[in-house]
Amino acid sequence: ALIIPLFDALVSNTHVEELILKENRIGDEGCVALASAILDNSTINKIDLSGNNIKDDGMKDLCKAIAYNQCLVEINLSANKFGDAGVKELAASLVENESIEVLTLNGNLIGDNGANDLFKVLATVNSTVTHLGLR
Repeated sequence: ALIIPLFDALVSNTHVEELILKENRIGDEGCVALASAILDNSTINKIDLSGNNIKDDGMKDLCKAIAYNQCLVEINLSANKFGDAGVKELAASLVENESIEVLTLNGNLIGDNGANDLFKVLATVNSTVTHLGLR
């Protein structure tokens, strides 16, 4: 993907706070590079990855980084293509993450099982998410 060099540059970023990448065809391959960029990043607090063809495999990589990044406050993952397995990875990352307040997941392929996994974590472990979009 053409956007991967941007992710490489973000590894040493000290000033970008919002990353708006709506509809950039990042896909699962781009999630690997993005995960590496945000793993230890201490300035990015908002990411919009809506409409990027992210599937369950991409969520697996992305969520590993989300678990450990304690600066992210808002993530928009709407209109991607992940389902129950991807949201299960996200739920697991929210057990560790103590910074995310706004989580938007509208328009994905999340079924009852995935939603239940997410709700369990939000009801019992995670107390920072205050806004959830899940249509």
